[in-house]
Amino acid sequence: MKLWKACAAASMCVIAVTGCGTSGRQLKFGEQATVTAVRGGTIGVTVVGIEAGGNSDLSELSNPSKYAGETPYYLHYRLTKTDLVESTTDFVVTDGKNELTHLTVMGSLDATADPDHPLSYHQFSKCVQADSAEFRKLAKGGSVEGCSIYLPEHGAGAPTAVEWGARDGKEPEATWNR
Repeated sequence: MKLWKACAAASMCVIAVTGCGTSGRQLKFGEQATVTAVRGGTIGVTVVGIEAGGNSDLSELSNPSKYAGETPYYLHYRLTKTDLVESTTDFVVTDGKNELTHLTVMGSLDATADPDHPLSYHQFSKCVQADSAEFRKLAKGGSVEGCSIYLPEHGAGAPTAVEWGARDGKEPEATWNR
């Protein structure tokens, strides 16, 4: 009888430990995780990779001198539709210790000399977010690819890990490592 009680107690400890303090799935670039979406539901997310850009890439921005000496890093990702209709991302990019700064670049409308098309839309050519309208049209299982820009400000180094959902003191649901 004592052996049975010891086994039962050990089983309960195992169950209690497995439910506590996890930091989510550990993945390599290229692997997909199904995670909780920002507005509820789930979404398939794949971190395809991160590439370093050049400071000259940032010359397209409206105030390039603000980014003098900065190296942009481009996070390439794929979103796969599961039970969700929105494509808002929740990435946190780190160098292992420090979080890199997410740089949001808005497109601009530029004047043209064409009277039939007086304006043209200009996006940051090196890195374009996933198209949310295209994502909404996808059937379940369909994917869109996108890119986000990160800068290693405030002492951060080159990125080594990408987390999903690690905000407001929460542990990440998934972490991709090089």
